Amino acid sequence: MDDSDDIFQHCHVDLNDDGDRFVGIKGDHNNLMVYFPCGYELPNDENEVRQEIRDLFNVLAEFTTEDDRVLEIDRNAATISVSFPIQAYRTVIEYYLERQKYYSDNEIVYKRSDSGPINFAMTFKKSNPIILPNSSTFMFDDYFRMQKSPQKNQMITRIHKFCVYESFKKLGIIYTPLIPEKPDLMIDPKDQDMINSCINLLYEKLYETRNDVDNRLFEAMINMLRYYGSNNDEKQYYFGTDKFEHVWERLIDKVFGVSKEEKQKYFPRAYWRVFLGKDKNKKRHPLEPDSIMILKDADGNNEYYVLDAKYYRFGITGSISNLPNSSDINKQITYGEFVKKKADGHSPFNAFIMPYNKNNNLFGVDSDIVNSSVASGDWIDHEREPHEKIQGILIDTKTLLCRYRTIYNDRLKKKLAEEIKKQYD
Repeated sequence: MDDSDDIFQHCHVDLNDDGDRFVGIKGDHNNLMVYFPCGYELPNDENEVRQEIRDLFNVLAEFTTEDDRVLEIDRNAATISVSFPIQAYRTVIEYYLERQKYYSDNEIVYKRSDSGPINFAMTFKKSNPIILPNSSTFMFDDYFRMQKSPQKNQMITRIHKFCVYESFKKLGIIYTPLIPEKPDLMIDPKDQDMINSCINLLYEKLYETRNDVDNRLFEAMINMLRYYGSNNDEKQYYFGTDKFEHVWERLIDKVFGVSKEEKQKYFPRAYWRVFLGKDKNKKRHPLEPDSIMILKDADGNNEYYVLDAKYYRFGITGSISNLPNSSDINKQITYGEFVKKKADGHSPFNAFIMPYNKNNNLFGVDSDIVNSSVASGDWIDHEREPHEKIQGILIDTKTLLCRYRTIYNDRLKKKLAEEIKKQYD
């Protein structure tokens, strides 16, 4: 990676169409690219975009599963699992940047030994005294003594320098365009004996050290070396998903939904009554709405909102072909009908939630959340109730990703409710 590289050259915002769905990072020994989700607005400031890349990694780490982190590299080839230990690499980089120096051992280690200064407090606490016969005098058969391992500690520092260098080669552009100097210890990825020796040394240090921050560093270096030794360094490395729609669903539920336990009350179920055959009556798996939002109205009564997160392209293209289809609409009406029964006959509001970019869109709007459309079933022959009119809501992708953990969520919920209810006023 060239030290002069512009961070913006390493960023891409997906269109969420064929061949452009991956969200995360892809890199090799020459280059790294960061792929943002559909509708994301990149900032103009280099420091801001670096921070938002790290925020994206946090989202992917929190909201993806092992099944999500599988990539379809070629339609005619098998999928591959994404095993790149990005958090280990980040820990090594951030430890170095926070201290602006490499690890060096300043901690005193005490062990049972025949040499070295005695630590009497630890000896009294952890060793059993021997009482001498016919005497009130006692002694110990072993003592805890201060140990120094300058050679081992120096090797830990050299391993850290190597890990820092390798981490910056892969992810450093996310933090700074500069790469630390090349270390004197360079490990061949095919030299498994050397890698195992370094890992064993780090494990020894991990068991000796009581400092949690240093221990996280040692664990990160161990994970790095394991990955480094099990992969050809010429190959690409990945962290992310081709299935960002799953992340979108979980983010919507995180920001707007009630708890998983509360939501289960609103899962419509079905079952078979069997007249022939050996099987007994059996319930089928329930339909599960993505999110149920519950807010209080002006009179203090509950208002129910059934939300279906759709990572669709309508907010980018404005094309009706990129809106949910009939089966989605009818399923959403079914959800609403069931929630109505659970809500003592009060019809809930119903909405699809889709991504868009509030700063760059075809609609001439700039709100975090905006109502774009409404859907209903033509088979309904009575005046439609709220749950039978599903609102097409657009939410700014960056707003959702950057603010899902904040108290701003309450404002987003109120704004979402206002946009949904616009069509009912």
